[in-house]
Amino acid sequence: LWCNSSAQSEYLPLLLPAYLMENPHLHIELQEAESNDIIQALSKGIAQLGLISSFFNAHPLQTLEFADDPLVLICPRHHPLTHHPELSLVDTLEHAFVGLMQYHSLQQSIEAQAKLLGYSIQYRLRLPNFGAIAQVVANGVGIAIIPKRAAQRLQQLYAFQQIQLKGAWANRKLLLAAQNFDTLTLDYQHFSQYLIQQRPQLDSIPNTIND
Repeated sequence: LWCNSSAQSEYLPLLLPAYLMENPHLHIELQEAESNDIIQALSKGIAQLGLISSFFNAHPLQTLEFADDPLVLICPRHHPLTHHPELSLVDTLEHAFVGLMQYHSLQQSIEAQAKLLGYSIQYRLRLPNFGAIAQVVANGVGIAIIPKRAAQRLQQLYAFQQIQLKGAWANRKLLLAAQNFDTLTLDYQHFSQYLIQQRPQLDSIPNTIND
């Protein structure tokens, strides 16, 4: 299973243990990659099944909705933006950011949205993962945009505030993708069905923003 970083860190650890316990004869190999690379791998037949962001054009692959995966802004506790319950991207772009490394597709998608608004994001620091970003934001270095579920997990470790982001680009979904689900082997079909059937469980996990 090829998956982007959000799926790998925030969703699959909740779901895979039960599946593996129910299917002791199977093993699952996870390949973390950028959504664009997953789409290419699926299109070329290198990968059979992938979890990708809905931000990217997956045509002509078949896709099924796996989970909501919205983005939020995280700020230091005493940052001026914390007075707002909800913000548009344009409201944030005059502030210093902490971001992922340049090759990361999430960061590229955020930068593309900023360019559409006529801005270039000013980074004080780029880091390799959400945990490092949350720690630096909590220490007051800047603001950042990360998946909401990652923010909820990391807020138990670091003191920062989440703010809802407006716009369809920020309210993205995770999609399960394949060339053709009907032509997958039975093991892959069974695994695909299991993943899609878990959406109610994912939706039932508390998804509120805590100050």
